Amino acid sequence: MKNYFSKVDIRGIKIINKQHIARYNEVGKEFRHKILAIIGRFKIVRELAGFIPKSKRIKITGENKFPRLTINDFKIYRDKIKRDTCITLMATMKR
Repeated sequence: MKNYFSKVDIRGIKIINKQHIARYNEVGKEFRHKILAIIGRFKIVRELAGFIPKSKRIKITGENKFPRLTINDFKIYRDKIKRDTCITLMATMKR
């Protein structure tokens, strides 16, 4: 990005809601989610999943078992060491 922009600022975003993190870890151990993770690697499966009505999809994925998140449940890191532990990154650039 620095080849095209005069200023680049990259930050990491992390969920800090403890209930959400605990539920995420529990869900990852469930058999159905292991299967969903495997078949979800195929592009056609991801595209077809978009046609499943949201109410049905939520029951399949278990999204309804997660606490609702607000802006206060996230932390933004600028420091490179902490930023590199984040799954989600954001960048702002200036020409």
